[in-house]
Amino acid sequence: MKSLKTGAVLLLLILVLGVAAQAAEKIVIWDKSEYIPAYNQYMRQAVNDWAKKNGVEVEYTVVPPADLITKLMAAIESGNVPDIATVEVGMVAQLAGMDAVIDTNDLITSIEKQNNDKFSHGALRLVTIDGVRRGVPLATFPAALYYRKDLLKAAGVEAPQTLDDFRKVAKATNNPRGGVYGAGIPLGRSGGGDIEGWIRNIIWANGGSIFDKDGKTVVVDSAQNVKALQALVDMFKVDKTIPPGALSWDDGGNNNAYMSGTAVMVYNSGSIWANMVQMKHPLLDKTGIVPMPAGPAGRFNVGGGNTMVIFKKGHPKLASSLVRSVLAIDNYSNLLPKMCPMWAPVFVGMEKLAFYQDPNNRAWLQAGQINVNLGYPGPTTPWAGETMSSQVMLRALQSMIVDNVPVKEGLEKAKAEIEQIKAKYNK
Repeated sequence: MKSLKTGAVLLLLILVLGVAAQAAEKIVIWDKSEYIPAYNQYMRQAVNDWAKKNGVEVEYTVVPPADLITKLMAAIESGNVPDIATVEVGMVAQLAGMDAVIDTNDLITSIEKQNNDKFSHGALRLVTIDGVRRGVPLATFPAALYYRKDLLKAAGVEAPQTLDDFRKVAKATNNPRGGVYGAGIPLGRSGGGDIEGWIRNIIWANGGSIFDKDGKTVVVDSAQNVKALQALVDMFKVDKTIPPGALSWDDGGNNNAYMSGTAVMVYNSGSIWANMVQMKHPLLDKTGIVPMPAGPAGRFNVGGGNTMVIFKKGHPKLASSLVRSVLAIDNYSNLLPKMCPMWAPVFVGMEKLAFYQDPNNRAWLQAGQINVNLGYPGPTTPWAGETMSSQVMLRALQSMIVDNVPVKEGLEKAKAEIEQIKAKYNK
């Protein structure tokens, strides 16, 4: 009897261990839905191919971006997290701060070795938190300067490569009497994300910043920033190349101005291009694309992207294997042309693809390689995020334009407001 009981216990133990082993062979992925359906179709197929090859069950769920953050926060609180989630880069620092996701330094190295290609500096910069990579870049979101090729040609000027060129081209093509303005820069508070980003881009290009490298010291009133903002004020008040109505534009204002033919140049994401392609817009063939114009310190864009994060409480080894498969170069290089211009690649070698030999497509590739985080040259912080979302820089610029506040004084007031925002998080 004793041997029978022992045998029964051993059998039960084997069954329990077998069930546990089977349970461990399931991967759960929460993936954000994308504007272009080809992405989720690609991911579902790539995940299924990997699952079949490795004999692992995979639960692949597409989650709307607006719901993903809430869903992940609830999962972390309950301890029932997915193995992998695809999130926008802005969330990487938050997840890292909660100690929820793994260090991906070794995984990134193995993917580079597998693909015989390097991740771009811009892509890695967006997932690096305090010197440690906490995700694997999947795509960067590029923004670029749209310009009317026909109007530039008529004015005898070339597409601007520098900020000085940008101002000169705006003046050369400006025709207010004809209802056409050289620079479609949105200056309204209904949205404000586009202008908040543009301001950061030009101050970085001029060698300035809002925060210093430590992420805490507020340096928004620097001489470099005074120069950058003064140029914007002068474009509106002296050059008159920015439409007066731009003071009431939301983030769709520059899109509409370009597609209606009332702005010669606008800076925007790939959404304008995608819309013009879909609409077979008459200006599509007259449109050129170049990356963000450079300043003395280079080209910068406050950008985002998608990254795959792997949760510590899941199955990191299996999850890492799946991520390596998804980013295998043969698969990834087929996906990218379908996602352009909303996405730019994360690998340096992508520039060799035939698709990117077209000048317009290549501009999107280059644009995705200059992205930096909100806190640059420091880390992304909650106060850097709130400074952006509360439109501190836009309101400062509006006071300079509308209320004639001197630029230096306007930036000093902005500094005081940013210090107050930061203090809320550093009590």
